[in-house]
Amino acid sequence: MNVAMLDQVDIARLMSDNLQKKFISLADQLSTMKVKQLNELQYVDCGMNSDTFNTVFGLPDSMAEIDQVTQYYKEEKKPAAWWFSEPKEGFWQYMQQLGWLYEEVNVGMYLPINSLIETEFRSPLTDIQICTEPSHYEGFGEVLSSIFEQFNSVEVDNVRSVYRKVAEKSAVLPNQLISLVGYCEEKAVATTTLFITDGVAGLYDIATVNSMRKQGIASEMLHTAIKIARQNHIPMCVLQASPDGLKLYKKAGFLSLKSYEVWNLPA
Repeated sequence: MNVAMLDQVDIARLMSDNLQKKFISLADQLSTMKVKQLNELQYVDCGMNSDTFNTVFGLPDSMAEIDQVTQYYKEEKKPAAWWFSEPKEGFWQYMQQLGWLYEEVNVGMYLPINSLIETEFRSPLTDIQICTEPSHYEGFGEVLSSIFEQFNSVEVDNVRSVYRKVAEKSAVLPNQLISLVGYCEEKAVATTTLFITDGVAGLYDIATVNSMRKQGIASEMLHTAIKIARQNHIPMCVLQASPDGLKLYKKAGFLSLKSYEVWNLPA
């Protein structure tokens, strides 16, 4: 794929396709998760009260589709997060009536890998491992769950539980899913995931434990993931940046492309 030949519509389509498939990448491996389809909508039931893994993706064609998805999660008494790649204002008021709450806007960003800004790092990391063993995935879950420690203890347990199950499947996970764990003196302190589809590497799960932030760790993990994508001959990386992460990704050379609105349905 020649990134220079793609227009923004093509890149946006590849970005959304990667995100949609990432949402079901673990569900395809774990029997406790279900993936459901409603026309162009995809929604996941992870089997737990977790809006990290109970995700909806896509733009509904009608209010009836919003009703059906909402009713499913309400009957299951589970929270969910709905990601809209093409916001449509006509549905917002109706979603609010059904109990959905606007959370934030994430910025879809992309980086042609030949434009990677090479940087030397002096972070506290002593090692970065590609997850291949159960202990790697368990460490991954410990780090990723830490971002919820200050406000959602239930989600801490949910994330750790999912990655314990992933650890049991470590030998058979698909090659397109590449998870990284950063260590400081043998303690897992940072994570990043690459998810590869159609010549695009989506970057996800970029997290650092609270006590190790603002020391260059996230930057080193990000650049390591991009280098792995380059080694796999992937010409472009994409991601969805929360407001807190924008500065990091712009510094690495990522370009803003589109917005993704995120709405939450409480349990």
